[in-house]
Amino acid sequence: MLKGKYDYRVHKTTVYFDDLPVAFDGFTITQLSDIHSGSFDNTAAVQRGIDLAKAQNSDLFVFTGDLVNNAAWEIEPYLQQFGGNKGPLRAIFHPRQS
Repeated sequence: MLKGKYDYRVHKTTVYFDDLPVAFDGFTITQLSDIHSGSFDNTAAVQRGIDLAKAQNSDLFVFTGDLVNNAAWEIEPYLQQFGGNKGPLRAIFHPRQS
């Protein structure tokens, strides 16, 4: 984790479904996973990763799994940065409001 925490990578995969509507041909999704925000200590490096995700120009951004290490507050310093990932469908990261 210490050595590769800012080593962001893009993996592109094309998925085919026989019964997928034609309207979804070319539809793109950027999945952000295993963020583990409690491990971050370099906001500029985090922004580089976010910029890389935005550069994909996807139709939809999804966040899946492990946003934090141990506690929900770990993501709080990065909510605004991650909240800026919006595709045309306006799918965005919405934290719970207390």
